[in-house]
Amino acid sequence: MSDHTPARDARLDDLIWSPDDKAIARSNIARTLRDRKLTSFDELYQWSINDTEAFWGYVTKTLGIRFQSPPESIVDLSEGPTAVSWLPGARMNIVESCFQSSPDAPAIICGHETNATSVLSYAKLRAEVERVAASLERLRLPPGSAVAVFMPMTARSVSIYLGIILAGCAVVSIADSFSADQVRLRLEISDASAIFTVSRITRGQKTIPVYQRVVDAGAPRAVVVDAEAGHREPLRDGDLTWTAFLGEDRIKSPCYAAPDATMNILFSSGTTGEPKAIPWDHTTPIKAAGDAHFH
Repeated sequence: MSDHTPARDARLDDLIWSPDDKAIARSNIARTLRDRKLTSFDELYQWSINDTEAFWGYVTKTLGIRFQSPPESIVDLSEGPTAVSWLPGARMNIVESCFQSSPDAPAIICGHETNATSVLSYAKLRAEVERVAASLERLRLPPGSAVAVFMPMTARSVSIYLGIILAGCAVVSIADSFSADQVRLRLEISDASAIFTVSRITRGQKTIPVYQRVVDAGAPRAVVVDAEAGHREPLRDGDLTWTAFLGEDRIKSPCYAAPDATMNILFSSGTTGEPKAIPWDHTTPIKAAGDAHFH
């Protein structure tokens, strides 16, 4: 060891976890190696890149991805690697694949600024998601409409996000810290037909007037989630409180679409010019879930 190489801190050995043989045997990667009669991670990796059809067929089956109409194949590469078609011929709504756990199992454990936590079960989350989707249908938004979400990440924003997709619309993700000008720009780029928001956010000693930014942005019809509890000013004509928006009915059937239908519109930061829209489709979460499953 040279004079410039720091000595290893022995305390790190107590902080670094390495799985034992039993933990490795229980892992999803080890299970896949057994299923496919593979002998190493490298073989699994080579399979994933050399036989795309078989690998992603295995992943979609393992994850339990649900289809209204099954795909004709997993991937169509006939137009070349820059024009790949995933799950050609399928009809689906990716939200259907999100509710496969026990209804009583916790879907979301939510922390609050008071340090309290609350738990939302799969059954309760699904019920609210389906009510959001049905309520959007009552607004007569056609499938494919863009609906913005400009509010903090809470359990309710999750049900709104999934409900928008279940209704066949596309979520427009807007960070709750953005100014009215930044909100307006993203609404214009996405051609949003509605927006979910809150009246204000309090973080520490700072209050952010979120709904006022929606108004200043000239946003389309807004649903103000906390209007009953925290809003002092009257809403614009056409804007709705959460109670006025959310009906008791649940959507009878998801709105199905082709796998490449846009279900979420994100944006680049916009620090070097106008923000660029980044569309996700119904296959994007399958890639994310596959990564989570294996790693």
